[in-house]
Amino acid sequence: MIIIDGEELKLECKSCGQRYTHIVGYGPMAPSPWLRRQQLKNNPPVCPRCKSSLYKRRTFLDSILDFFK
Repeated sequence: MIIIDGEELKLECKSCGQRYTHIVGYGPMAPSPWLRRQQLKNNPPVCPRCKSSLYKRRTFLDSILDFFK
């Protein structure tokens, strides 16, 4: 699969704590935020370890705070 343009979401599973990424299309695939939300509804992120669909989106600040733990 070739990814031309996409957004990589950094997620953390609320059930088991596993950190993983999920790619959402950008550009010609989903040019607007509304279409990106629809893509997430149709293809929701699933935890690779426990197969749960409960997740929390990780931010850059979360990564920095993890460094100091």
